[in-house]
This record gives sequence, structure tokens and C-alpha cells, in this order.
Amino acid sequence: MQTALSAGAAFEPRGRIQISRGFVNLLGSIMLRSIKNIASTIFKRNPPVFADSLARLSFSIFRKLQGPQAIEWFPSYVCNSRCQYCGGYDKEAKAGFGKIVPTKNITEWIKSSGSSGSTLWNIGGRGGEPLLYPKLIEALELIKFYKMQGVLITNGILLDEAFLSRLAKAKWDILRISLDSHIPEIHDQIRGIEGNFRNIDKALNLLKKIKEDSSSAYPYIICCPVITSKNYKHIPGYIEYCIKQGVEEIQFMPLINVHQRAAQLSLSDEQKNELMVFLQASVGEKRIRHNIGFIISLFKDSKNTDPGIPVVSNSPKKLYCIHLWKTLVISEDGFLSPCSLIKDKLLKINGSYTGAWNSREMNNLRQKILRGELISPLCNDCCGPLRNETDNFNRYLQEVSH
Repeated sequence: MQTALSAGAAFEPRGRIQISRGFVNLLGSIMLRSIKNIASTIFKRNPPVFADSLARLSFSIFRKLQGPQAIEWFPSYVCNSRCQYCGGYDKEAKAGFGKIVPTKNITEWIKSSGSSGSTLWNIGGRGGEPLLYPKLIEALELIKFYKMQGVLITNGILLDEAFLSRLAKAKWDILRISLDSHIPEIHDQIRGIEGNFRNIDKALNLLKKIKEDSSSAYPYIICCPVITSKNYKHIPGYIEYCIKQGVEEIQFMPLINVHQRAAQLSLSDEQKNELMVFLQASVGEKRIRHNIGFIISLFKDSKNTDPGIPVVSNSPKKLYCIHLWKTLVISEDGFLSPCSLIKDKLLKINGSYTGAWNSREMNNLRQKILRGELISPLCNDCCGPLRNETDNFNRYLQEVSH
């Protein structure tokens, strides 16, 4: 591959005419503002569904590396669920229990990110429950004060009226709730906590009322079921339930075998065939946003294998990922890493914000990515929106390197 990216520099395809960075920034800002204004005019509001798209568009225009475009923060190792496919509550994981990033450090990083070009905070999603973090709502409100977008991922157990009201008032963008089934017994069995479904159902009813009473689109609600052998037959009923409860989007997730118990919930080849039938029957659903087409592409021809990121054509051992040019991860114990799948402790959070982003450790990993090296075996287990983005980045690098 002939294209190279120097440490801390922006990636530019060969032959591109170089123009003033300030002019490009100004032109891009005007264009993004115009797009947002047009969308708001058409929809008579500022739908949070546009938030992530605008952030990604901003990155594609500027490709700035003075700081990450997105921050992923995992507030706590501690979780109040006992999900069957997760090892987070096992003895070996409890070494990190009780370790959290001090509120002072998080406050400083929110302020730094708000003034350094970051546009998105993605909170939760790696086993711990964010709502167990002290003063979480204050952190979320501060993120919105600095006009950044926010995504919160939760198991829904602690969602109550007071929290949801403040979340809506702050115009928090996206609330992702882990709901594995619309059938109470099945969801509670998968999650290992009796009454979990009841709490989520109550929260969805509260959110629907809060949004209706305030005529607000915030927060945009996404439900995320992990597809397992216990719930794969219930996709049509799940969709109907979400529509009834005012959910705006469903993001079905493949099961990732991060723990030995997860294998017990994996689909057999016969069950995968059945799943494809249910997916094909629902892929044309227009009443709610969903990613069924993407899930079909994951499970298509996946017999005897687990879905993962496909490799670049003609390069069976190479994978090019955009994540290290976009995101910085704050782990539960205050260390920084390049990806939520990689728990290597590169740097401490109490260091410089921009210094961490352009550190030797981060740039060494970027150079590995440019050589097509997998920086972790877990790269092949990546899924969801990042998988789509990585696929696009693979194609982009192929185009500019030939």
C-alpha cells in the first residue's frame, strides 16, 4: 500500500489540491449549518437522528487530528445485571469493581473535548452499567452544555422519572436501551434479573409521555436486542412492541462470544436458517428504523462461523480500521485506549487531552493499521455501525492506493 499517514497528520489522497485549512473549515462549517437548518425546517424540529450523521460528515470533510471526533467512556465495571452472555460479574472481572474515574477528571475532559473539536460522547456498552456512576446526569448535562452530541447505553434498570425528565430537558440525543425480548420472562432470563423487563417497559411509557407533553424529539430511543437462540424467533413481535412503545429505532446485534456462556446461546446452523426467514420477512418494515438488512449480510453464508469484519479483497490477513482516527476510549479505571474492544492500558486520563491523542503510543498503533495489521485478535469480533464504517474505509483506501 503506497498511501502513508505521518504521525498526527491528516490523511490526504494523492493528487489532491492543497488549499487553506482555514478556508476549508469555514466552508465546511457553513455547509453543515445549512444542512442542519434545512433539516430542522422540514421536520419542524431538530431531530437527534441527524446528530451522528452530521458528526460523521464533519469528520469526512475535515479529517482533523488535533483531537478525537468522538469520546467513548465506560463509567464503571460494576453492573446490576447478570447477562447470560457476559462474564462481567465473574470473579476475575471483579478486580476492577469499585474503580471509577473521578468526577473531577471527567469534568475536565468534557470541557477539553468541547473546546478541541470533539462532537460526540458515547457512554457505556462494555459490560458495566453507566447509571451506577455517581452524578452521571450532571456529566450528561455538561456534555450538552458544550453543545456536543451524546449517546447513552443502559440496561434500563435504573431509569426513573427524575432521570428521564432531566435527560429530556437537556435534549440528550440518543438513549440506547438493551432490551433482548418483548416477552418479559425471556428478557429477564437472558439478563439474569427478575423484573428487568418491567422496569424498561415503565421507562418507555414514561419517555413517551415526557416527549409528548413537551413536544420534543429528545431523546431519540433505540432498543438493542442481542440475537440468541432464545429470542431469534420473536423478531416480528419485538418490532410491534417497539413501535407501540414509541421507540424510534431497533439495532439488532449479533452475539459475540466474549465468554464461554455466550457459546451456549449461539445459533445452530438450522437456527440461523430459521433466523434468515424471520429477517427476510421483516426487512421491508417501514414503520420504524432498523438494521435488519445489515444483520442479514452478517449471517448470510455464515454457517459454522461467527460473523465478523470481512477482510479487504486480495488481502486475506489485512484489515484497515478508521477508529483510531476518530475515537479515544476512557476505560472504567481511568486508562485510555484506542478502541472499546481493546483494553490495553496505554495512558492515564490525568495526562494532556491533546497529548494523549497525538501520543507516540497512539501513532504507533495508527501506523500498524496503515500497514493492514490487526492490532488485536478481537478486531474480527467487531460489529454494528463501526463495522459498516470500517468496510467503507477499506474500500476508500483501496481506491486511493491503486
